[in-house]
Amino acid sequence: VNATFSATATGTGLTYQWQENTGSGFTNISGATGASYTKTGTTPAMSGYEYQVIVSGTCPTPVTSSAAVLTVNTLPAINVQPAAVTVCAGADATFTVVAIGTGVTYQWQENTGSGFSDISGATSASYTISPTTGSMNGYQYQVVVTGTCSPVVTSSAVLLTVNTLPAITMQPTAQTVCEGDNATFLVVATGTGLTYQWQENTGSGFVNIAG
Repeated sequence: VNATFSATATGTGLTYQWQENTGSGFTNISGATGASYTKTGTTPAMSGYEYQVIVSGTCPTPVTSSAAVLTVNTLPAINVQPAAVTVCAGADATFTVVAIGTGVTYQWQENTGSGFSDISGATSASYTISPTTGSMNGYQYQVVVTGTCSPVVTSSAVLLTVNTLPAITMQPTAQTVCEGDNATFLVVATGTGLTYQWQENTGSGFVNIAG
């Protein structure tokens, strides 16, 4: 955007000469000879530049205004998007974003299946769920980043995967069979990514049964 500096002066036969200091002292700005000066196409690199105007009149001597500082606020932008998180139930899950911009603020949002809504108090660059539960599996998270300048920037939405802990819901039962018959033991378990390894105790402690 553009930045405009203005001066109000009194006197006879006034003329104006605006000057700019980019860090090496004030120098005249070519063509900047009005009561106002507009710096077009400002960039963050110009933040800290100084501007003043020398006002001359029919009578000597010229007077110089005080120096005014140009501050260029940077737009909010997300440099690193949050990443999906996979944890076991009961563990913490942390989502993090890296953003830049002047006066950046954060608001994390959660989608439990009915659309995104703000999470109360989740207003920093990271958001931690402590602890997670199995019911949160499939929830989505995103963060809205706001700065001094427009626009508002929303991160990508990422998934929380909560693996449930293994649990036995039906224990194997004792078996009584006739000699030569087969004996089958059955267990019912719940959890994510279950695997099974049966063991046998012939009198010297339990050992794995191959296969």
